[in-house]
Amino acid sequence: MLALGWLVGFFVLFFWVTPRLPNNSEFLRTDLLAQSPAALLDAVDPPQERMGWRYLPQRLGVWVTAAWMMLGAWGLGRLGWRLIMRSDRGDSGLNAVDGITGFVLTMGVGLSALSLLTLVCGLAGALDRRVVVGLLVAVLLVELARWWRHRETIERSEPVAVEDSVSGIPKAAKWCLGFAAVLFLFFQFTGAALPSIDFDVKEYHLQGPREFFEQGRITRLPHNVYTSFPFLTEMLSLAGMVVADDWWWGALVGKTVLAAFAPLTALVLFAAGRRWWSSTAGLAAAMIYLTIPWTTRVSIIAYTEGGLCFFLAATLLAVALAMERIPRGQPLTSGWLLAGLLAGSGMACKYTGLVQVVVPAAAALAISIALANRAQRDEGEKAAGVSVAGSLLVFGVGVALTVGPWLLKNAVETGNPVYPLGYTVFGGADWSETDNLKWRAAHSSNDYSPSSLGRGLLDVASRNDWQSPLVFGLAPLALLVTVGRRRAACLWVVVGWLILTWWGLTHRLDRFWVPMLPVVSLLAGIGVTWSKRPAWWRPCAVLLVLGLAYNIAVVTTTNPRPVIGYNSFLGDLDQARRAAVTTAPAILAVNERLDGQSPRVLCVGEAQVFDALFPLAYNTVFDRSLLEQWCGDGRGGLADARTIRDKLKAEGVGWVLVNWQEILRYRTTYGYTDFVTPGVFASLREMDVLGEDEFGRRFLVPLDPVSVQQRQEIDNWGAALKAPMPADNRQVPGYVAVQLFRVH
Repeated sequence: MLALGWLVGFFVLFFWVTPRLPNNSEFLRTDLLAQSPAALLDAVDPPQERMGWRYLPQRLGVWVTAAWMMLGAWGLGRLGWRLIMRSDRGDSGLNAVDGITGFVLTMGVGLSALSLLTLVCGLAGALDRRVVVGLLVAVLLVELARWWRHRETIERSEPVAVEDSVSGIPKAAKWCLGFAAVLFLFFQFTGAALPSIDFDVKEYHLQGPREFFEQGRITRLPHNVYTSFPFLTEMLSLAGMVVADDWWWGALVGKTVLAAFAPLTALVLFAAGRRWWSSTAGLAAAMIYLTIPWTTRVSIIAYTEGGLCFFLAATLLAVALAMERIPRGQPLTSGWLLAGLLAGSGMACKYTGLVQVVVPAAAALAISIALANRAQRDEGEKAAGVSVAGSLLVFGVGVALTVGPWLLKNAVETGNPVYPLGYTVFGGADWSETDNLKWRAAHSSNDYSPSSLGRGLLDVASRNDWQSPLVFGLAPLALLVTVGRRRAACLWVVVGWLILTWWGLTHRLDRFWVPMLPVVSLLAGIGVTWSKRPAWWRPCAVLLVLGLAYNIAVVTTTNPRPVIGYNSFLGDLDQARRAAVTTAPAILAVNERLDGQSPRVLCVGEAQVFDALFPLAYNTVFDRSLLEQWCGDGRGGLADARTIRDKLKAEGVGWVLVNWQEILRYRTTYGYTDFVTPGVFASLREMDVLGEDEFGRRFLVPLDPVSVQQRQEIDNWGAALKAPMPADNRQVPGYVAVQLFRVH
């Protein structure tokens, strides 16, 4: 049987041709599979101290607050849904969708609306718990009252056929699917209630919302260019901070809300699979998506990709529903408006949503209408066809409503709606051609050879650390299913587009292709059902169990270190908070040295500052150096001592923290200003602007593991940082990685 041969062959590729995890090279996939039962037992019954079920109640407040926010989003979504339905005259047809479809589309509209509500409150300087909670309570009460009043007259969709219902699935299979879903949801939501250790999250995904929360309003942050991105998911984190009235606990609330995108995406896949293929296909697709290690990874880290995955899947569902209505002659305005709102929300998660969500949805709209109009002409019908331009206009209005506020905000603040992108077209405040070239070099690729594409395809399908063998192992089999084969082929076109845009338009970071996973998971769920014969189902079930066991191991393994990310699922949150800070040792050291009442600390080279408990000023690698702006003379040298002292005093700076390890990394990757050198700080000490290094030799790092390029950098500008250090009862070459200076 070719299908079974393909699946077995793919498992061989996955486990034996690409056996070692590229980002966690100490792990072999076969070893992970073998230790899966032990890793699972350790996850649900951890042997370590300060871990166990007794710490689960610490998360209840986080989960309850997040659940309340989700309920508020549902209320906003119901309000938005009713307004969308009014765009059609008469019955729009969308009110007759089944309950799950209506729920997930409503939640998509509601979460996008909650994000925009937070943005509006922030721009108005009204980031106050009473304002945000009051608005959500008012909307929720209105919608609940309306739902109760009209509960008897709510239109219901036609029930699913008996042979296609969930009840037709064997009871044992349903128990297995339910167990897998509950297990991975447990990992995702307990992991989301942990502090993040990821650099990008602590630099801007959560740091940006924290700064907005602490200043009580949303403004441009010229020291953090990333906060000028569309911030749909980050606004949900900010809303969590406002509702919790605390930046740290609120961040956990926001992360939990973001984790909810995983089950919502799974529900989208179930709804789509059940509607156009079968309930079995829908359940399989939902299970496959929930159990992909990437799904858990983006849920526990607070990446934007979880939201982008959901809005891409929801947009495809909305587009498919609208396309169904074209040949029936039903009103189209509400369908295309809904699709536009969801597609714009995808772009509001991340600029890449333009090519990953908006463009495919608009293309599907135009092509489907053009084909329907041609078929109508071929049949000799004289009725006027649907206007492609008019439909695109409605779709564009929806896109503009959800992503437009972000583009308008950037246009007002910087003169560039897609800042910092599009500099050659729009320009941008505090941005230069040099900055643009630096940004493009860091966020694009220069190898477009066929071999590069082949390596990229292998990375996507098999080699990546957090991929599941079930995804691309089963997805090709969707083309064997006779029912809905044309739709499956269209889904493969979408997958191909997403791969090409990732490879051709980005710097090929692995998480940039993650938004294709819902589409491939749907294809995989369809592929599972290609045959009902025991000769297929029995070996397929064995491979499904093996795939799930492997995914469990990736998510739960902790020895010698976690593969998925910080996965102390049942750990003590107090201990977890202390552990999270250790990933930024410079911040931890200053936390221990200073307190919240100290003067500001000017951070040089240090940008993952979310865990800082002291007042600070910092800039990212792509922003202008604050040290150079405040201490430089504008010509590459230092200003005089009095000018520097006056400026630092005016900025409230009493300390200067320098992370040479990060500066070294930046100089060998993105580039970093030549102004910052050990010589500058030696001069500032000679000028009596700064005191001696408060850390002394506390942060010595060995030179042996440093790359040749980094060693050359140290030789060029950082020779003064070199110092011998003890290691294994002997002295080895090292360098000072972190310094802290008091301002005199």
